[in-house]
Amino acid sequence: ATDGTGRNIVLMNARRGDVRVELTTDGDSFAPEFSPDGDQIAYLHRDGLDIDLRVMTLDTNAQGLITMLDDRPVTSDGGIDGISNPSWFIPPSERVDATPQEPDGSENADQAAEATGAAASDGPGDAPPAPPGA
Repeated sequence: ATDGTGRNIVLMNARRGDVRVELTTDGDSFAPEFSPDGDQIAYLHRDGLDIDLRVMTLDTNAQGLITMLDDRPVTSDGGIDGISNPSWFIPPSERVDATPQEPDGSENADQAAEATGAAASDGPGDAPPAPPGA
């Protein structure tokens, strides 16, 4: 969320557009990226001219209430490029929807389609999971 006081990390109701929970209120947090399983958010935090990477761990209870369990720095030297957004990396061998790989590391869409009974596709893989409580 961006307002006159800065940028903060919030979770919003996608249908109504209202804020469900404010995760930061300092006005210096931006570029959030959900983890693949949706229980963490990596984001950038500005302190003066320094920008560092931070990670929040979230929990969603049975009633859908989202709480932040932890918020900790990943870097502390202020050397992050504020233009580059965080992202998550999962090695292909650990991905749930892993596609068979050729020895050179390239995907073999025809073999993957044959193995799963699906048609080969030129498009990107599955979309990331929805955030907690969505």
